Amino acid sequence: MSTDLTDLQYAYGYALDDRDADALGAVFDPDYAYRIFAPGAAEPLARISEHDAFARMIRMMTERYTRTMHAMSNPLNAVDPSAPERATGRVYCVAHHVIADEEPARTFVVYVRYDDEFRRGTDAVWRILRRDVHFLWFEDGNAPVAWEVAAQRGRLV
Repeated sequence: MSTDLTDLQYAYGYALDDRDADALGAVFDPDYAYRIFAPGAAEPLARISEHDAFARMIRMMTERYTRTMHAMSNPLNAVDPSAPERATGRVYCVAHHVIADEEPARTFVVYVRYDDEFRRGTDAVWRILRRDVHFLWFEDGNAPVAWEVAAQRGRLV
């Protein structure tokens, strides 16, 4: 069961890197919520739940980045014993982005923690119901940069 959840978290990264909006949408429950948090923030600075958001996300990535690599690690997931159709999880991600409009090419690295809530549908397939995206820190030229600088340079928000 936990392997199914981990595979789902990894499938998210593959869909982003493959720029596949359909595959990205497939990892999310139809009633999903996707919230984005700045480092250390208690309140999200953006909320996404529209069904066409995946195509927009892929289009934005294609315009901004030549390629990406989302490396997931340290997944920890657990099914709720009192509600076996529900689960929670956490996974870390180091996302490398090659900036499209800069020469010579450079990478912008984002360190992220995803806190997830999963729901198993009537089709017995697990999907992400809620994903909280917590930006942790950023590297630009192999040096950490402040959120304000990272948000502008990486056009994160």
